[in-house]
Amino acid sequence: LQIVRTCRSTGIEMPDSPKFYEQARKNDTVEMVLKRIADKCDRDGIKCDLVFVALFSSEQYAQVKSCGDITFGLVTQCVLPKTISDVAIKKSYSTMLNIAMKINMKIGGINTKLLEDEVYDIELMNALDNHLYKNNALVIGVDVVHPSAIETHLPSIASVVGNVDTKVTKFHASVKIQPAKQELITGFIEQFSERLVEYLDVNGTAPKNIIVYRDGVSEGQFMQILEEELPALRRACKSFATNYRPLITFIVVQKRHHARFFCCDEAAARGRGKNIPAGTVIDRVVTSPDEYDFFLCSHHGIQGTSRPTRYHVLFDESNMDANALQSITYYLCHLYGRCARSVSIPAPVYFADLVCARARYHVLAALNSGLVEKYSDEDSNSSSSSSSSSSSSKAE
Repeated sequence: LQIVRTCRSTGIEMPDSPKFYEQARKNDTVEMVLKRIADKCDRDGIKCDLVFVALFSSEQYAQVKSCGDITFGLVTQCVLPKTISDVAIKKSYSTMLNIAMKINMKIGGINTKLLEDEVYDIELMNALDNHLYKNNALVIGVDVVHPSAIETHLPSIASVVGNVDTKVTKFHASVKIQPAKQELITGFIEQFSERLVEYLDVNGTAPKNIIVYRDGVSEGQFMQILEEELPALRRACKSFATNYRPLITFIVVQKRHHARFFCCDEAAARGRGKNIPAGTVIDRVVTSPDEYDFFLCSHHGIQGTSRPTRYHVLFDESNMDANALQSITYYLCHLYGRCARSVSIPAPVYFADLVCARARYHVLAALNSGLVEKYSDEDSNSSSSSSSSSSSSKAE
């Protein structure tokens, strides 16, 4: 009831009570319980927008997501005993708000967007209009996650996330497995093509600008990216239409570095950690004299010293000036729908990381259930796709 009230207070339509409850029986598996829910919905003609799943432990999470996403096509929201306690007993508003934001995204809602009538930064609005909105920009987030040294039976997972609307608020994803420890994406053409096709299906027009934020790449791999992944994107565009040649901007996002910045004027520092303000850009003196790079601290330092993100612009056909690109990047850091604050990296990159994490649960669940014995390189042709956010907010 507390969550329902919170959802309604944030504009999400929710009924007073769920359509029905399903209690797990003795010796039931997660798959058995979700199957009964799916069967009842099919039998009674119930449109199931969301299934709340109360877990005894986080160990069941992988199986819930695997069965819900792949086997039965059910959207699930898992809650642990501690979460239930925070909501029911402690009445923690922050916990309830976090759950409400997740629910809204899962049922197709938009949590964050730019209120254009209230923006007083003319430079930001010009950058968004000229390079995103008017040119139907497709903003791509790319990430690859690898198994640990002891997880020799697991593959690497590559995800490509892109917006499907012209306001860059709704993101969908394509995800594939590939040989372990391989950073360059083997299925780049197919994954990019999926993002292009879906963008065209939704908007009726192809993007004129494509901005790619690539995560997880070291400086020693920049040339490989330019020689392999950038041409793969070009081939995907050409396969889409022979004369289709959008303007491409390719940016590498780096979070793992040792650079930290502090305010010369202590009065300008923020918080107990005396951090630089969110939105601070450093693009001189400490940046490379030969490359196009900059640091952006886009988040508020809540605890400890803020670590800015470093951006390397490897390729830019749109000829954006530095201020425009930095403004767009900072704007994208406000679109992560699970958080009411700006985050440290652009939302498409964050979503790409989440997609990889979800796909990892799918792989682990398949291994644990015996559907596959272990990963082999032949499995790299397998693929699935997953949604990060859609449009209207409505729940039943």
